[in-house]
Amino acid sequence: MKIAPKAGSGGGFDILETGPVGTHPATLVDVMDEPQKLVPDFDNPGELVKKDVTRFLYAYSADGKVHLCQTWEMTVSSSEKSKLYKHLKGLKGQVPPFDDPEFDYCDFVGSPCQIVVESKVSRKGKTYVFVDSVSPILSDLVDRCPKIEDVEIPGGRLTPIPEKSGSNDPF
Repeated sequence: MKIAPKAGSGGGFDILETGPVGTHPATLVDVMDEPQKLVPDFDNPGELVKKDVTRFLYAYSADGKVHLCQTWEMTVSSSEKSKLYKHLKGLKGQVPPFDDPEFDYCDFVGSPCQIVVESKVSRKGKTYVFVDSVSPILSDLVDRCPKIEDVEIPGGRLTPIPEKSGSNDPF
C-alpha cells in the first residue's frame, strides 16, 4: 500500500460549515494520510504509539449547497477487521486489492458513492458531523454526486485528482 508523506492538521480537514445528516449521493474528494502519527495504543490507551493513519473527505449536495464531511481517523491496515478495509470495501462494493503492490487508495479520489452522514455530541457539547458509512452509488444517481472539479477544499487539496477520477469501475 502506498502512503504519500502528507502532513495533516492532526484534527482532520478544516471544515468550516457542517451539512445535514442523512443518506446522500457523494464524491470522495480528498484523502489525508498522516504517516507515523502518535496515537493512543489500542491495548493500553494511556500510552502513545506511532501509526500510519488516514481519513477521507467527501462532498455531498443538500439544501442547494455542497457540503464537506470526513471520516474518523483510520489506521492504515489491510486486516479484514480494520476500519480502513471495511470502508474501502463499502466504497467500491468489493474487497480492495491490498495484495497488489501498485494499489493506492488515493486513486479512489473522484469516486462517486453514497454516504450516510451522522452527528455526535462531544462531552464538551460540540457537535461533530462524520461519515458513518459508505456504499457504491446506483448508476441512476451518479449525476447527483458533486463534480470533484467544482469542490473547493479549505486549505487546499492534499491528494491530486487521478486521471481516471469519477470512474465507476471498482478498481
